[in-house]
Amino acid sequence: MRRAVWIFALAAFAICGVFAVEAESLPVANDGRLADWAAVLEQRSEWPQKCRLQSACAFDIMLGGVKKGAMTLPKGTLVEIRGVSGEFLQVSAAGLTGSVHYASTDLASFMKLPEQEESKPAAVPVVPDGGDVAAAPLPPYQVLPFGDIKPDGWIREQMLRDITSGNASYLEKMRPLGAPVTPGSGRGYGEFEGNFADAIIRNALLTGHQPWLVWAKRIADFLVAQQDEEGYVGRKRPADFEDLADKEGELWGQCCFLRAFLAYYEYSKEQKYLDAAVRSVDFMISLFGKDKNKYFVGESTMEGGARAHGLMYIDVLEKLHQLTGDKKYLDFAFRLYGDYSNSINLKNTDHQLSSLLDKNSLFLHHAPHVAEHSRVVYWLSTETDDPKLKEAAANSLSKLKASLSPSGGLVTDNKILESVGGNPGSPDLRYEYCSITESAISMESAFQKLGDPATAESAENIVFNAAQAARFADGKAAAYCSKDNQSQAAGDPDSATFRLQYAACHRIACCVYNVNRVMPYYVSNMWMKTGDGKALLAAFYGPSVLNTKLAGTEVEIRQQTLYPFEEEVTMVVNPAQDARFDILLRDPSWSKETRVVADGAEQSRENGFIRLSKQWTKGDTIKIQFAPGVEVKTTHGGECYVKRGALLYALKFDHSSEATKKWEGTDFANYDTRLANKADAGKFSDSKFPPEPVAGSPLFTYSRNPDASARFPFDTPFGFIRGPLLFEGKPVDESLVPIGSTVLRKTSFGK
Repeated sequence: MRRAVWIFALAAFAICGVFAVEAESLPVANDGRLADWAAVLEQRSEWPQKCRLQSACAFDIMLGGVKKGAMTLPKGTLVEIRGVSGEFLQVSAAGLTGSVHYASTDLASFMKLPEQEESKPAAVPVVPDGGDVAAAPLPPYQVLPFGDIKPDGWIREQMLRDITSGNASYLEKMRPLGAPVTPGSGRGYGEFEGNFADAIIRNALLTGHQPWLVWAKRIADFLVAQQDEEGYVGRKRPADFEDLADKEGELWGQCCFLRAFLAYYEYSKEQKYLDAAVRSVDFMISLFGKDKNKYFVGESTMEGGARAHGLMYIDVLEKLHQLTGDKKYLDFAFRLYGDYSNSINLKNTDHQLSSLLDKNSLFLHHAPHVAEHSRVVYWLSTETDDPKLKEAAANSLSKLKASLSPSGGLVTDNKILESVGGNPGSPDLRYEYCSITESAISMESAFQKLGDPATAESAENIVFNAAQAARFADGKAAAYCSKDNQSQAAGDPDSATFRLQYAACHRIACCVYNVNRVMPYYVSNMWMKTGDGKALLAAFYGPSVLNTKLAGTEVEIRQQTLYPFEEEVTMVVNPAQDARFDILLRDPSWSKETRVVADGAEQSRENGFIRLSKQWTKGDTIKIQFAPGVEVKTTHGGECYVKRGALLYALKFDHSSEATKKWEGTDFANYDTRLANKADAGKFSDSKFPPEPVAGSPLFTYSRNPDASARFPFDTPFGFIRGPLLFEGKPVDESLVPIGSTVLRKTSFGK
C-alpha cells in the first residue's frame, strides 16, 4: 500500500468515542497534553489517515469553516483524519467534514493497523462468488417481462400529460444532455442521460406515445452503434481499466443506460439489443470479475458518491441473470457486493454487510444511495442460503421503513445535506425526489423477493403520496426536496436552498430526471407470478391492462378502477382459451372487510391475500370492494395524521408562486412558493388535533368532491375528510385533502 493506515484511541469530554486499536505500538508522549498530540500527529506527513470507531463518537459538522451542527457516529464508522489544526483533529466521516476537540484528551495509544486492513477490513465476510446458491429457495414472486402490463385510465392520462406538456416534454431543451439523448451533443454517458433515457423508453413503450417511441428507438440504436469491438459502451474508452484514475462514475453511468436498454429489449424482443447488453456486461466482468481489479477498492480516498452508486450495476446483473439464466451475472453481483462491503474508500457505506448486521442503528448517509442499495441486498439474499445476508436484507428493510415520513418519503437531516443522518421518519424533515423514486422501486422489489404484503403497502404509499406531493399535479415542476409539513417552498437558486423550489429544471437536475420513472416501474410491478409460475398475483391496484402467458395460455386482465380514489376494482379476465389457474389478490391491511365476487370461484384467505381458483372463461369478472375507514395514525414524534385507504390527507393552504427563472416562449419556470394568506402562518404552526381522536369516529367523515376529475384526480381534491381541529384552543371545522393535491400543507398535528 502507498499509505499506512493509522488508528487512534480517544476519550474526549463527552464528544469522542474510542478508535480501533490493533497491532504494534508506536512511542507516545507521557503527559497526554496538547503538545504531545501535535508532536505525534505532525510526524505523520501523509494525510489522510483512516480508522474505524470502536465505540460511538460525536463530532462537530463544519461547512465552510462554520459549525452547522453535531452528530454521533456509531461504532464501526470509517473515520478519516485529514490533519490537525490548533486544538482540533480535522475529520471526515459519514460523508461529512468536521472536527474533534482533543486539547484535554489523554493520548493513550497511537497504533498502526496491519497492512491487510486496506484490502480486508474488519467487516463480516460476504458469500464469495455467489456462495451455495443451489440451496437458496425461490423468491415468493416472479416479475413479468417489461411491457406485459400497461397503464390505463387516470394513470395513463397522468403519464401522457407529463411527457406531452409537463416539464419532461421540454427537459432536453432546458438542459441539453449527452449524445445518446440529445443528438449531436459531445457530452457523455452519465447519470442524467441514463435516467432520462430510462424515463423516455419506459414511458414511450407503456403509453404508445409516437414521438417518444421514435426517440426511444433512436436511443437504443445509438447505443448499439456506439459499442466498440470489445463491447464497451460508456463515457469514454479507457486505455487501461486497471489504472483508470477517474473510474468514479463508470459503472453508475453504464447502469443507468443499461436498465433502459434492457427494458427496450424486453419490449421489442429484438435479439440485437440483448446481444449488445451481454457484450457490454461481459466486457466489464473481464475487467472487474474474479481475480481482477476491484472496482470499489483503490488508492483514491476522494470518492464523491458516484463510485458507490456503481453498486447499482447489480440492477443490470439481476435483469441479465433473469433473462439468460447465466450464473456468471450472479457471481459478479456477489463479487461487487463483497468488494463494496470490504472497501474503506467509500462514503456511502450504510449497506455494507457489517453495517446492516447492526440492526439497532438507523441509516446515516446519502438518501438516494440508501434507497437504491437496499434492493441489491434483497436480491442477493434470495440467491443464497447464507443467514447473514438474509438477516441483512431484513434489517435493511426495517431501517428503510423506520426513516420514512407519513407520505413515504425517505427523510434527510436538516443540517446534513441530503443524508438520512440517523433520523426516524418525520413529517417535518425533507425528502429528495431521487430517493422517492429509488425507495418506491426498492419497496416493489422487496415485496417481490421477500413476500410481505405490508411492504407492498409501503411502496403504494410512496407512489400515491410522497411522489405526488413533491410535484405539481400537471407535471410542470417538481421539488428537489419536499416535506409533509410545508409552509413554503422557496430558495436561492445560487445556494443549496435551490433544492426547496418547485422547479421545471433545477440547477442540479438529478431529481427532475427521476420524476417520470416512478409510474412506469409501479405499473410494471402491478402483476406478478407466484414463485412456481402457476398463479397470477395482483400486487398493486390501479387502472391497467395485463397481457401475459400462464402455463402456455395467453391471458388478458383489465383492471377497471379509479383506485386509490375509489374503493371498487373490477377485473375482466380474458384467457385465450378456457383455463384453470389461481389469481391472488392482495388484501390491504387498511380494508376492514374486503368483499370479492367472482362467480364460480373457490375463495380462500391466506397471509394477506385472497386466492381465487376456477376455470376461467373469456369475459369472467372479479369485483373487489375494499372497506377503508378514516384512520388516525401517530408519528415517531407523537403527532397525529390521517389516512384513508392508500391516501394520506393534509390541511391544504392557498399559495402564491413567484417565478425566479423562466424559459422564454414557454410556461415552464422555477418557483418560490409561499403562503398566499399571511394569517395562515398561525394556523400552520398552531393547529392541533382534538383530544384523543378515535379512528373512524364521528369526528371525521369522508365525502367525495363532486367537482373532482376522474381523468386527473390529483388536479382537484378527489375527496374530503372533514372534522374539527383546534386553533387557539377552539374547535374549527376543517377539510383535509389528499396530499398529492397540495403544494403547501400541514399533515401532522399535535394534541
